[in-house]
Amino acid sequence: MTDQVVPDTTQYPEIAANPKAVDGELYAAFRSCKVPSYLDALAVPEAIDKAAREKFKKNRQAPALVYPHASLSAALTSLRQLDAMAEFVKDNATGVLQDLYLAAVADATATARLVECIATLYEGRWTQDVYARYYMRANEAAFGRPSELAFNYVLTQFGTAAEQLLAASEDLVVQAASRVLELLPEPTASITLTLPSPEVVTEARTRLLFRRGVWDFIDLDKDYTSEDMAEAFRQMLHAMGYDHWKVQVEGHDKSVVTTSWPDTTIFIPPGKIYPGKRVVELAAHELGHVESHEVGLAGRCLLLGIGFPGYDSPEEGAQMVAEQSVVATPGSSIEEFAHLDRLLAVGLALGLDGTPRNFAQVFAILEPIKQMDAFARGKSESVAFNNAWMRNRRTFRGGDAETPGVCLIKDHGYTEYNIRCWMGLEQFPWLNDVMDVGKFDRTSVRDLGWLHELGILADHGVSTEQYQAFAKSDLAAIA
Repeated sequence: MTDQVVPDTTQYPEIAANPKAVDGELYAAFRSCKVPSYLDALAVPEAIDKAAREKFKKNRQAPALVYPHASLSAALTSLRQLDAMAEFVKDNATGVLQDLYLAAVADATATARLVECIATLYEGRWTQDVYARYYMRANEAAFGRPSELAFNYVLTQFGTAAEQLLAASEDLVVQAASRVLELLPEPTASITLTLPSPEVVTEARTRLLFRRGVWDFIDLDKDYTSEDMAEAFRQMLHAMGYDHWKVQVEGHDKSVVTTSWPDTTIFIPPGKIYPGKRVVELAAHELGHVESHEVGLAGRCLLLGIGFPGYDSPEEGAQMVAEQSVVATPGSSIEEFAHLDRLLAVGLALGLDGTPRNFAQVFAILEPIKQMDAFARGKSESVAFNNAWMRNRRTFRGGDAETPGVCLIKDHGYTEYNIRCWMGLEQFPWLNDVMDVGKFDRTSVRDLGWLHELGILADHGVSTEQYQAFAKSDLAAIA
């Protein structure tokens, strides 16, 4: 059975609010394809996660990973709709819009396939080996394979940190560092990456303070409860002109601060305490997600507001630039590229060093790394265990925890696209002017080519010559 695509532009007020958008009908048709969220499908109820964590703490056996929110019927319905959407695009679009929306359909199909795999496993319809093969194929289609060069950089950084801590005065720190050096695989290649120059970090910070000049609502010397931070976020959203956005603390199952454009809501987990500096970082990051959505919907291409194909990880890398620069010491660079532990965990699981690993095997390496950090900051072993658990649990979403190499590979993008964004800003300062024009890969020749053809780069003062110089550059060295 083939579904029919009947775009109803009246369902989406952003279409009527933006007469200059060139893709109103395509946007409405694409939005009508109800692609299930892979993050919702992979969500684990807190009680189940807590029980699995406590059991693993006692016996170190791979936890049973279950996904009760994954819906096979929703995934299959979405796949039928996306097939029809592809035909609609071929019949109703040409040129750049056809290329863009066909790529968007392919990306959404990869996401739906991912949910189909998760739901099929949960319903017991596949054996584990068949599941592993299909799940990892869908993974790579959705998120791309991690860079071995970037993984080698991460191995080098953690190894260097451990070597330096061998000289620490605290025995626990030295023991953890020694354990890290014993277990951490050797890099297969030598790679050196340079942190962004202080001037580039200052420019990024200046853009934030100009575009989101709302930091007066945050006291760096104060600790914020979840409700305190929610109120600060509401004040900032008001100052930015986004009063239609909500901030919700209770009545949701998010364990970390999360921004959802379909709900126009920032979710904050209840019962937390955040230092003022962390509130500033989260504000820069989450309000960046809000702004890229709103600015994209107000521009020439509505799809830019909800995300160009494959935007997810690049968007996180770009908002990490915001998070890093807003708290950087004036006149200095950032401390390090973002979330090295996420790329480390994914790379260890996949076996980018030649040895695929399961849940327990990756945890055995992550735990002393988290101990090394926790003990150096005067924290307990329990804190280190919980941090290692959360990182590993996030990495192995979708896997069965026992099969080596089966994990959710999405998190490699936080580090890789953060590196690429800083490299891009170093070489092409004009990228600062388009960082917030929507949700897209700020370092992709493909994505910037679409923006160029649609006239969006020109709208923001980027000349054809500047784009062409970028197109001839090599920002793909680590990805």
